[in-house]
Amino acid sequence: MTEEMKNIISREIKVARTRAGFSQIKVAKSLNLSYSTYLKYENNPEFFKASVLIKLSDLLKCNVFEFYAPIFFGK
Repeated sequence: MTEEMKNIISREIKVARTRAGFSQIKVAKSLNLSYSTYLKYENNPEFFKASVLIKLSDLLKCNVFEFYAPIFFGK
């Protein structure tokens, strides 16, 4: 995964989280993660496990593909 891809995915996760009205702390608690672990995931999306990404997309009421769409389709 290139740095540009990581930055895009990270940005899209932050956008989805903000749109859903969640703070990083609230997401971390909802996913049963420590705050520092969630920050690591959000800022370095290559660390996300698929199962956590699916839970995150469910929590944020979005499709997991939304995190990756700009890589394929631009934005």
